[in-house]
Amino acid sequence: MRAFTAAVPKEKGLLVVNPPYGKRVQGGGDRRDLFARLGTVARERLAGGHVGLLVDDAGPARSTGLRLAERLRTSNGGIPVRLLVGRA
Repeated sequence: MRAFTAAVPKEKGLLVVNPPYGKRVQGGGDRRDLFARLGTVARERLAGGHVGLLVDDAGPARSTGLRLAERLRTSNGGIPVRLLVGRA
Protein backbone atom coordinates (compact mmCIF):
# COMPACT_ATOMS: atom_id res chain seq x y z
CA MET A 1 0.00 0.00 0.00
CA ARG A 2 2.96 2.33 0.58
CA ALA A 3 3.83 2.27 -3.14
CA PHE A 4 0.19 2.96 -3.97
CA THR A 5 0.11 5.95 -1.61
CA ALA A 6 3.24 7.43 -3.18
CA ALA A 7 1.79 7.02 -6.67
CA VAL A 8 -1.36 9.06 -5.91
CA PRO A 9 -0.71 12.78 -6.40
CA LYS A 10 -1.86 15.11 -3.66
CA GLU A 11 -4.47 17.04 -5.64
CA LYS A 12 -8.01 16.79 -6.89
CA GLY A 13 -8.36 14.24 -9.62
CA LEU A 14 -9.83 10.90 -10.52
CA LEU A 15 -8.88 7.58 -8.95
CA VAL A 16 -10.31 4.46 -10.61
CA VAL A 17 -9.52 1.11 -9.00
CA ASN A 18 -10.25 -2.47 -9.99
CA PRO A 19 -9.44 -4.14 -6.64
CA PRO A 20 -9.08 -7.93 -6.36
CA TYR A 21 -12.23 -10.04 -6.51
CA GLY A 22 -13.34 -13.44 -7.75
CA LYS A 23 -10.44 -15.76 -8.55
CA ARG A 24 -7.93 -13.00 -7.81
CA VAL A 25 -8.75 -13.29 -4.09
CA GLN A 26 -7.03 -16.35 -2.66
CA GLY A 27 -9.36 -18.26 -0.34
CA GLY A 28 -12.07 -15.59 -0.52
CA GLY A 29 -10.04 -13.32 1.75
CA ASP A 30 -11.49 -10.46 3.74
CA ARG A 31 -10.98 -7.28 1.72
CA ARG A 32 -12.32 -4.80 4.28
CA ASP A 33 -8.82 -3.74 5.39
CA LEU A 34 -7.78 -3.14 1.77
CA PHE A 35 -10.87 -1.00 1.15
CA ALA A 36 -10.42 0.89 4.43
CA ARG A 37 -6.85 1.80 3.46
CA LEU A 38 -7.98 2.77 -0.02
CA GLY A 39 -10.54 5.14 1.50
CA THR A 40 -7.93 6.67 3.78
CA VAL A 41 -5.53 7.29 0.89
CA ALA A 42 -8.33 8.79 -1.22
CA ARG A 43 -9.40 11.19 1.53
CA GLU A 44 -5.81 12.21 2.36
CA ARG A 45 -4.46 12.53 -1.18
CA LEU A 46 -7.51 13.33 -3.33
CA ALA A 47 -9.76 15.39 -1.07
CA GLY A 48 -12.64 16.58 -3.23
CA GLY A 49 -11.60 14.39 -6.15
CA HIS A 50 -13.58 11.57 -7.71
CA VAL A 51 -13.26 7.85 -6.96
CA GLY A 52 -14.47 4.89 -9.02
CA LEU A 53 -14.37 1.27 -7.87
CA LEU A 54 -15.14 -1.77 -10.02
CA VAL A 55 -16.27 -4.45 -7.54
CA ASP A 56 -18.08 -7.76 -7.49
CA ASP A 57 -19.71 -7.02 -4.11
CA ALA A 58 -20.54 -3.55 -2.79
CA GLY A 59 -20.37 -4.79 0.83
CA PRO A 60 -16.60 -4.60 1.39
CA ALA A 61 -16.47 -1.25 -0.45
CA ARG A 62 -18.43 0.29 2.44
CA SER A 63 -15.20 -0.01 4.44
CA THR A 64 -13.75 2.87 2.42
CA GLY A 65 -15.86 5.27 4.45
CA LEU A 66 -16.61 7.08 1.18
CA ARG A 67 -20.11 7.87 -0.03
CA LEU A 68 -20.30 5.66 -3.11
CA ALA A 69 -23.23 5.20 -5.47
CA GLU A 70 -23.75 2.37 -7.92
CA ARG A 71 -23.68 3.70 -11.48
CA LEU A 72 -23.37 0.57 -13.62
CA ARG A 73 -23.83 -3.19 -13.52
CA THR A 74 -21.95 -5.25 -16.08
CA SER A 75 -19.59 -8.22 -16.20
CA ASN A 76 -15.82 -8.46 -16.29
CA GLY A 77 -14.38 -11.80 -17.43
CA GLY A 78 -17.78 -13.39 -16.90
CA ILE A 79 -18.03 -12.13 -13.30
CA PRO A 80 -20.92 -9.77 -12.51
CA VAL A 81 -19.48 -6.44 -11.31
CA ARG A 82 -20.67 -2.99 -10.25
CA LEU A 83 -19.12 0.41 -10.83
CA LEU A 84 -19.34 2.49 -7.66
CA VAL A 85 -18.51 6.20 -7.85
CA GLY A 86 -18.18 8.94 -5.28
CA ARG A 87 -16.00 11.75 -3.97
CA ALA A 88 -13.02 11.56 -1.68
